[in-house]
Amino acid sequence: MKWGQMLDNLLGVHGKASPPTIPPAVPGQGQLPEERPGPPQARLTRAQLRELAQFEARKIELYFQRHSDQFEYERYLNNGVTGVSCKIRLKSNGDRNTPKSFVIKRAFRENRQLHLRGEERMLELFRGAQHILQLFYVPGLARNPFLGPELTIWTEWIESGTLRDFIDRSKSMDRPLPNRLLLEFFKCLLCFCVAMAWPPNGGMGAPHREEKMPTDYQQRTKKEQIVHADMHCSNGSLNPEGGGHGLVPILKLIDFDHAYRETRPLGLNPGVTTNIRDIGQVMRAIITRNLSMRPLEGEVTVTIGGIRRTFITQGADLSDGQYGNLDPQIAGLVQWCLANTSNRPSLELLDLSLTDLMRRATPNRYADYSHGKYESDNEIRNLVQKLILDANAEQ
Repeated sequence: MKWGQMLDNLLGVHGKASPPTIPPAVPGQGQLPEERPGPPQARLTRAQLRELAQFEARKIELYFQRHSDQFEYERYLNNGVTGVSCKIRLKSNGDRNTPKSFVIKRAFRENRQLHLRGEERMLELFRGAQHILQLFYVPGLARNPFLGPELTIWTEWIESGTLRDFIDRSKSMDRPLPNRLLLEFFKCLLCFCVAMAWPPNGGMGAPHREEKMPTDYQQRTKKEQIVHADMHCSNGSLNPEGGGHGLVPILKLIDFDHAYRETRPLGLNPGVTTNIRDIGQVMRAIITRNLSMRPLEGEVTVTIGGIRRTFITQGADLSDGQYGNLDPQIAGLVQWCLANTSNRPSLELLDLSLTDLMRRATPNRYADYSHGKYESDNEIRNLVQKLILDANAEQ
């Protein structure tokens, strides 16, 4: 019996309980357009989507409460137009398992099952990628129990909130974010791009490793053109258990239900250049701490790697003087990512430039900056503790 049928039997969906009645949507009242082409579908308002999602979440809750001694339902998380997400806890099981939380995501509209199937297939490509959301596997089991292949995916639970949460909390400070912290985030974002260009495609439960570009030239030229297509500050989650960083938690890219492979001529690397633009937009949001600010297009001249470059960019405001504590070389790299397509850096050149800047970005580099005293390791760790680790523990 499939899991969906088990749920329906438990809840008596074909008897006592029934899904919420969704009236026809009224044109112009908060409707969400269908996200992908296909046969005509009823368009639902946000309120209608939320009602369906909460009904599905209740089914999940009752299933884990009544049907399994191994799991515990913790809470409803959120929903989109594709599905609903809930937090579940794997209970301790003698010497084999320690208690561990994970996320279950389930479609609540039948025509949305393909979205989840597509997301699961994408995540399978990224098994073992340290900076990408990972599928969750129950230790000791070859396959997650109760898994409906068209309907449900299980992923790891990431503890410390999103990049957007961090930015919102940081607005309470009366100073800009340290340059060395910005560089740590920039490195994580670059790893997003590396993973999508060369997905590790590891096995089930593969160990997590930092994404590295192939050392072989021929392999480097064979880039996958995977585009995330929904990269923003709410889709970057901070994971203190991820390892790999000395100062800040790992930033992980989540929500791949919009992801696709770009099919334009591969010699142009269209998927890679799109992702580079997207990480530039995220970096600009972190620097400005203004998620709603519109990009300012303009011509800039920057020196990167000893080469003077002039180009049109969507980040012209980063060099107009209002961010006086910002390292001009960080600003230049972000502006480069936000340049028009023909002037954006290659992934290899961006990695080389960022790695070189991080090597030189010691606290002494910023000693004469207006907020240079906050660039030390201790100051950055204190900021992370306050705005990420402690703030999450209070929730």
